[in-house]
Amino acid sequence: MKITHKTPTPLRRGQISSARDQTLQQGYHWREHRFQSDPASHQQILNRAQQILLARALDLPEQPVWFRDADNQRVEFSPAEFLQFAHDASCQHEQIWHTSFAEKDALT
Repeated sequence: MKITHKTPTPLRRGQISSARDQTLQQGYHWREHRFQSDPASHQQILNRAQQILLARALDLPEQPVWFRDADNQRVEFSPAEFLQFAHDASCQHEQIWHTSFAEKDALT
């Protein structure tokens, strides 16, 4: 009797990573706009959210927030709206990553 086991192949893991990256490249839709959701764009969203939180902590006056969508159009947000946008974008980003981790874990 020959015993075999399922060994994860680098190719399969690479395919999962590639599919994850393609999903991230599709962007994130929020209020009729599509925003980029690649890691660099995600970091820019988080940086802007951090600026809003720091301004609030310092009791600075709130200003409208402008951010460009995937079509390079300026989109205006209130600070509260932008924080909600950043939260939703982060949740989507994390879900995509966790799905790819789960798929890779299922290979072993």
